[in-house]
Amino acid sequence: MQYIYNEDSEYTNSDSHGIPAVTRKLVNSHNPSRLIPDKILAPLVKDFVARPRLIRLLDNSMSKFGATLLLGRAGTGKTTLAAHYAGKYEQAAWFNVDSADVEWAAFFRYFRASFKDPLLMQETEQSRDFPKPIAYSVETFFSRLSVLDSGQPRLIVLDNVHNIFDADWFGAFFFSLIHSLMPNMHLLLLTRCKPPTPLWRLRSKQRLGVIDERKLAFNDSETQILFEKLGLSSGEAESAQNSSFGRISKLREFAAALSIEERVSI
Repeated sequence: MQYIYNEDSEYTNSDSHGIPAVTRKLVNSHNPSRLIPDKILAPLVKDFVARPRLIRLLDNSMSKFGATLLLGRAGTGKTTLAAHYAGKYEQAAWFNVDSADVEWAAFFRYFRASFKDPLLMQETEQSRDFPKPIAYSVETFFSRLSVLDSGQPRLIVLDNVHNIFDADWFGAFFFSLIHSLMPNMHLLLLTRCKPPTPLWRLRSKQRLGVIDERKLAFNDSETQILFEKLGLSSGEAESAQNSSFGRISKLREFAAALSIEERVSI
């Protein structure tokens, strides 16, 4: 049996990530309805710098809103933060959305599969086409999930969700999702741009919390901790902070350049 795994991926051992056997059956490359498992696995976090400030922001947002938006350009640390935060939950559904998921049937199959419940996965395997309207599909799914749910806190993460903002069904899906969430569930949306206007208005209705790029940016003390961990000086950390404005991808580029310079000078 052959599975569709990236040989360079860190997600090659599905058992260690708790994917049930029926999920593995769905990613069998001979199955016409196969899924790509990397899309529904949270990335492994390496060299993570603890940032209690952001964890408090997320905890506060989760306590107030059904959904929280992490908004920032590529390289601002959204995925790393969300993956670390998801580690707090015994039940976390993760879906890395890409442009191919603009088709409703493809998106919803992955969305259902991300919950990794064996019974729900069997239903996913048996149903390749989902009924419309969208609201019916979402509400039926969560009604079924409520029967199986243990009542423990559950996190739902949609990474790179901006890839489907232009889908004609996105608004209906999102509003149905928000209204279908059970009290023990929290939704975390990771995006590079603001969502469509109707969704954005949910902020004023206390349904959507937002943590934007300014809050995601490393502050002075966090940059100092990062550079100390990388074996670099406080002066170098200050220079990097001033030139990067706390954007993690730029900080790491700066640190990498310094490391190369040190090796060359040696």
